[in-house]
Amino acid sequence: MATLVLSAVGTAIAGPFGGMLGAIAGRTLDSQVFGIGNRRVEGPRRDDLTVQSAAFGRPIPLVYGAGRYAGNVLWSTGLVEKREEESQGGKGGPSVTNVTYSYSASFAVGLCAGPISSIGRIWSDGKLIRDVSGDLAVGGSVRQYLGDEDQLPDTLIEGALGVGTAPAFRGIAYCVFESLELAEFGNRIPNLTFEINTGAAPEIIEIAADLLARAGVKTQGEGASQSVSGFSVSGGQSLRDGLNDLLEVFQLSMTTQADTVRLSTGADQPVAAFSVDDLGIADPSGDGGQLMVDFDHAADLPSEVGLGYSDPANDYQAGLQRAQTAGLAPGVSRVRVNSSFVLPAVQARALAGQMLSRARQHSAAVQFRIGMPGALLEPGDVVSMSEGLPKPTLFQIDQIVEEGFTRSVTATSLPLISAAALSEMPASSGAVFYPQSSGKPAIDFDVFELPATRQFGDEPKLFASVARLGGQVRSAGLYVSDDGGLDYRLVSSVPVSGIRGACVNGLEDRNPALVDRAGVLEVALAHADMALASRPWLAILNGANLAMVGPELIQFETATLTESGTYQLSGLLRGRGGTEMSLMGQTPGQRFILLQSGDLASRSFGVGDIGSNIDFKIVPPSQNLAQAPARNAALTGRALLPLSPVHLSARYTAAAGVSAAWVRRSRSGYAWLDGADAPLGEASEAYRITYTSGALSLVRDVSQTSDQLDSAGLASAFGSGPYDLNISVVQLSDTVGAGRAAVLTLSIPA
Repeated sequence: MATLVLSAVGTAIAGPFGGMLGAIAGRTLDSQVFGIGNRRVEGPRRDDLTVQSAAFGRPIPLVYGAGRYAGNVLWSTGLVEKREEESQGGKGGPSVTNVTYSYSASFAVGLCAGPISSIGRIWSDGKLIRDVSGDLAVGGSVRQYLGDEDQLPDTLIEGALGVGTAPAFRGIAYCVFESLELAEFGNRIPNLTFEINTGAAPEIIEIAADLLARAGVKTQGEGASQSVSGFSVSGGQSLRDGLNDLLEVFQLSMTTQADTVRLSTGADQPVAAFSVDDLGIADPSGDGGQLMVDFDHAADLPSEVGLGYSDPANDYQAGLQRAQTAGLAPGVSRVRVNSSFVLPAVQARALAGQMLSRARQHSAAVQFRIGMPGALLEPGDVVSMSEGLPKPTLFQIDQIVEEGFTRSVTATSLPLISAAALSEMPASSGAVFYPQSSGKPAIDFDVFELPATRQFGDEPKLFASVARLGGQVRSAGLYVSDDGGLDYRLVSSVPVSGIRGACVNGLEDRNPALVDRAGVLEVALAHADMALASRPWLAILNGANLAMVGPELIQFETATLTESGTYQLSGLLRGRGGTEMSLMGQTPGQRFILLQSGDLASRSFGVGDIGSNIDFKIVPPSQNLAQAPARNAALTGRALLPLSPVHLSARYTAAAGVSAAWVRRSRSGYAWLDGADAPLGEASEAYRITYTSGALSLVRDVSQTSDQLDSAGLASAFGSGPYDLNISVVQLSDTVGAGRAAVLTLSIPA
């Protein structure tokens, strides 16, 4: 704008030379004010390339079983900046140079004390960036070290710090991220959490024994012990804190015997049973013969216990299970216990119930004397008392004091409710929000042809069914190559919503003209998000619930979900679309694909392409073309093939020879039309009938749905009988030639 104005003003004042000077001044003003002309645009750039620092002196977590834990940065290169320039325009006109910056980082994250079994999934800011396949969803790579005492330094760290100076972090499990692209995380190292596995589910006594052994204490474990999915001592907890968790949640008992700590749980069976007659004087006042029992006031006892835990069914997110007494009223005492256990919801619910039972029954303390047989008892033993109490009660011995030939015993009651009964209490992991995974989606796809059907037409066409097996993706790019995979071109975007699986059982041969009410096909779908549904018969007759089972097309009326997660399909229509040739040989393991138009992508071809081999790639947004696997399919023109004739019949007489007749089918129409024949579907009506006996054959082309081979012609071609005459009839297409055949065998007498 200023260029035009000042150029005109300059010309008016000083002629052409003035106009030139005005134009120069105008371009300068335009460039500065309006941004017209050559420009340089720089994108956002970080001023600080440092990364989050490691926390020196942070305790190394102890992990048992499986769980999800954060880490501590052990080493980092800092952020690495990459600068790119791209120019647009030019060639005498204005140009724009865009400068962009991207960032990556290489770093090591310490996880826990080793050795461990494996490092599984990885989350970044709550989003899954590495799934069970082990692939990262973002650019970069990750290596894992399991914390062995003989592990070697990482080559990347060694290259940065020098051979012989790089730490191997022996005894510590850690991950090394190399060139992790940070654009998705706001150009910073994200908050990472890791799934850690150490082996079989640990038992409670074994965990306690390991914690005490780390403190230099000898242990002896006795009795049955429950197991958990995982447990940890982390976040600044001491070994004592971990032991307190075990004591409070699992009723772990620790008693000393010389220099050894005896570990046992409340699940032990009683080692002795006592009645009043077995007990000596327990009351110091000398009243004699009475069992001294101290019950706390019930109003002071908790009426609800809540147990906090990590739920493996919800990606180890925090859960809470409650146990309550009957008739819970407002204002009653509630207890909350936050633990470091990884537990299924059902087990957490049972443990909360056990804790509530103990809290309400531990108020019963007893003191009694026993004679010399009591010398066999030790602190920590469980005994049963059946007299002097409202009902038989289990007590765990807390203390034994020798007094001459007797012993004074102090014990505390144990809950009467059994772990088995508590485990039957209902519990649920609840509804949990899963952040959308930024991970690479796991997909699978098949490319195939279909016969002519009402839904999918009768032109040369290849179909692709794309199924999501993991991650979050709704669509992907369909790429096609017709030069053997040298060059791919994007054809369209395709839905990633296919439903597929495998057949658990096979199917018997059935009459395709009738509804199969006896057969049941069981299908295991490939992903938990996939489902099948029953449809009414009118919808079935209009093409609903069409599926590919190996080479055969079927339809099903009813889909029933079983307890094992499979579907049982019944009310079957077999051999749809002229695939009745594939009825036999349907064995377990056949591929199952639901054929819904909204779930299929297609690529149409011309008649001249028939016989070509086409390569396909399906590329989701987070993957590049080179990484995507290819599928190859041959275009045969299957949808143009005429269907096999039906109701083929033949008879022989000595006078007339062989008479054959059949009824044609049309790939262009399946409906029953009153007063009208089915459409021909071909340019002209033509059939080829082949007579064969042994090595001899006779081929005849006819234009009607019958043929007559007289006695002379029969004798000339095959001689005198007896022999079996095989008869085959196909309909002919001007485009793809012979279609499917109808066959029968006729016996020719002597």
